[in-house]
Amino acid sequence: MLKYFFPIFLLSFPLSSLSDQHFVNFSQVKISELIRYVSKIAKVNFIFDEKKINFEVDLISGKSLSDEELIESLLFLLKQNGCQVQEKNG
Repeated sequence: MLKYFFPIFLLSFPLSSLSDQHFVNFSQVKISELIRYVSKIAKVNFIFDEKKINFEVDLISGKSLSDEELIESLLFLLKQNGCQVQEKNG
């Protein structure tokens, strides 16, 4: 299996203030669109090169997810697809 290295930077997010709940149902959505969605609702910044992350994912929750759980799910999907995620504070 060929793994790709595409750094994606997650700019700090305060876990203590993440309290909203979300049901998600994404099937074969571009990962860049999912990143934009999570960024908007969780108020988290991501820096990425859209040309280098051209794959689709599924994310379906059977229960409501907190902002933190949604971010963790996105990070898992990115890592599953060979992306490296780095957190930067400030």
